[in-house]
Amino acid sequence: MITTDFKIADLIYKVKSDVKIQGLENNRFQKFKVKTKNYDIFHCFQNIPQIPNSFPPLNKEEKNLLENCGIFPYFNNIDSPILRFPIIRDQLNDCKNRINEITLEIQPSSLLIYDFSCNKIDCFYINKLKSVLKNSRMGSFVFAQFLPNFSAAMIHSSAVVIDKKAAIFLAPDEGGKTTAAELASGFPILCDDQNIIRKEGNEFIAHSTPWGLHIDNSIKASVGAFFLLEKGENFKLTPLKPKDLLYYLWNEHPAYYMYLPKYLKSKHFNFLFNLSNQVPIYKLQFPKDYIDWNAIGNLLHP
Repeated sequence: MITTDFKIADLIYKVKSDVKIQGLENNRFQKFKVKTKNYDIFHCFQNIPQIPNSFPPLNKEEKNLLENCGIFPYFNNIDSPILRFPIIRDQLNDCKNRINEITLEIQPSSLLIYDFSCNKIDCFYINKLKSVLKNSRMGSFVFAQFLPNFSAAMIHSSAVVIDKKAAIFLAPDEGGKTTAAELASGFPILCDDQNIIRKEGNEFIAHSTPWGLHIDNSIKASVGAFFLLEKGENFKLTPLKPKDLLYYLWNEHPAYYMYLPKYLKSKHFNFLFNLSNQVPIYKLQFPKDYIDWNAIGNLLHP
């Protein structure tokens, strides 16, 4: 088994796999690589043989157990043959006392067990998925699922640090996040695509992640303001209301909370609600080649 540790947003992300995952070898992930025995979030990949039909189907007690946890995709597939494999049955049986903290993702070639009680995900996969896993880019989706347990959230954004305050730029894909960050000449870019915001004491702190093109994980910064980007002919800033930020954050990131148990989904919503009411938001209209950074700085440091 190959074990690799990463420190992302001051959280140790341990990945253990029986196959080398090329996405973890890229330069962006290597910036976050550490060596430690501890972990905050654990992701384990384990190959299982092709499932023979000789394994008996789940019994009534096992089916009743599974029906009380979250199952994705959104249809009843607890008769999937992959659930019959002994090591998987044993692991699910170990979860029976905390089943309301378990979510399963059942696919024909794999099973993912999200255990939110210990911030762990086990991925069991059959041989034909090995080549896909080897070439995986290791997206932010899995890591983001566990962040509510750490008073944190992944935000699809770019972030620029100006005098120890982070300006967070929000937009859908191709909406100008990277362009805005690249215009910030002389200011460090935390990350131009995915940033993590954690509540630390009375402040919300922005952290870089490996999921971007421009990355600086040597610093972190208190969040000063959010800016909802909009392309325009001239530079213009317009104050928005907290509800506008909450609405945007909740609707832009459904993949980051869709697997959460009910109690964690509520915790995630409360985090975003408090963030929206503590940090100001502005609509930022700008042409493709100009942002008034003095105006941005004045909002970050009123």
